[in-house]
Amino acid sequence: MRYGVRRSLSSAKINSLGSIAANDTYGLRKLIRETKGRDTALLFESRNAIGEILFVQERIITEDGKVDLPWSYWGDDIGWLNMEPDGGLPLFGLDRLKDVFWVFLHEGAATAAAVQRLIDGGEWKWKQHPWGSDLRFGVHLGWPGVHTGWTGRRSSGSRPMSVLP
Repeated sequence: MRYGVRRSLSSAKINSLGSIAANDTYGLRKLIRETKGRDTALLFESRNAIGEILFVQERIITEDGKVDLPWSYWGDDIGWLNMEPDGGLPLFGLDRLKDVFWVFLHEGAATAAAVQRLIDGGEWKWKQHPWGSDLRFGVHLGWPGVHTGWTGRRSSGSRPMSVLP
């Protein structure tokens, strides 16, 4: 563990439950801009059913491809840390589960967000996609990887689910 992080953790009042939900990513965007030098961070916010941010995935595009960095919030005393939250990664898009018929599970937040933007973009957009008439009746969740916590799936009830690449 880095000395600075160890010192911050030892002097802070640590939430005994670990990472907690955040209301926004303003502080994270400021942290990334000031400490990492990235002005326009591409962030995928994984929220719970009431809209609180449980986990943020930062996507960095490099010459060699892409790098995804995890961020979680540890309370006002510590703030945002570049690490996964406690208890497994939440699915991206859980805040959109209310009042949908079908759940589509995509590999990654970026794909889920792109398909959801296609559906939210209006009839002319989804009609251009070969599966648009089916995709528009559901919510598009992103599976962030092997450390996923599957507890949020229970809140979707017995709705049909399709897994898409």
